[in-house]
Amino acid sequence: LDTGDVYLGEYEGWYDEGQEEYVTETKAKESDFKSPISGKPLVRANERNYYFKLSANQE
Repeated sequence: LDTGDVYLGEYEGWYDEGQEEYVTETKAKESDFKSPISGKPLVRANERNYYFKLSANQE
């Protein structure tokens, strides 16, 4: 963590609670903001995650 390559950030997106997964904005729109499996509405959610700066390690 001292080099700054790994940092804490926040992710926000559409979440399918039944499948326990985030869905891209495009897929959410395509499915009318409902789960393609259960038909239940997707939830707008956010969570804190650790991210890795991939660009800092590319050649």
